[in-house]
Amino acid sequence: MSNNLNPPPSLIDLVPDNKQADYQWKKWFSLLWNKLKEYHYANVHGHDQTTVTVVSTISTWYQVTNFTVNGPSSNLIPDYTNSHITITENGDYKTSIALCIDGVGGGGASFDISAFRNNGATELVNVHASQYLNGGSKNDAAMAAIGINTLAQNDTIEVWIMNTSNTNNVIVTDVSLTIEKVN
Repeated sequence: MSNNLNPPPSLIDLVPDNKQADYQWKKWFSLLWNKLKEYHYANVHGHDQTTVTVVSTISTWYQVTNFTVNGPSSNLIPDYTNSHITITENGDYKTSIALCIDGVGGGGASFDISAFRNNGATELVNVHASQYLNGGSKNDAAMAAIGINTLAQNDTIEVWIMNTSNTNNVIVTDVSLTIEKVN
């Protein structure tokens, strides 16, 4: 069976006793249905985490590893134990990051988040956000970053965090990474 969708038969071919036309319609709708089932998406997330991400060097990226659950997926591979999602087919993908952070260390600090591919080898610079934490007793914030990038089969996508102002550590209390194929 071909992967190409052929146009439906002409109306003349659709007379009630025309078994060939009936077969063509069933074949066409079967192909369409199979195409619709080819969605590519995956999610990994963590909730109410207390593990501190140690930031020992200013302006150095550290992988966020606070994922605890593989979310829904189809044709992509979520892996919370390795804190990434694996791409299974070349294409353009929308990457969405949402997280909550809680500062550790008392003083204010600026944090950046970004998506990276292949264990930190390449930053997806359009999936990036920055947030300043004031310090003190109410020292938390929400961050989000979304972007579309061309990815290749077997790429892994991760979330990374960096303190750009000092070496104050951070707790990523909640985190979600979702990837969807857009073409």
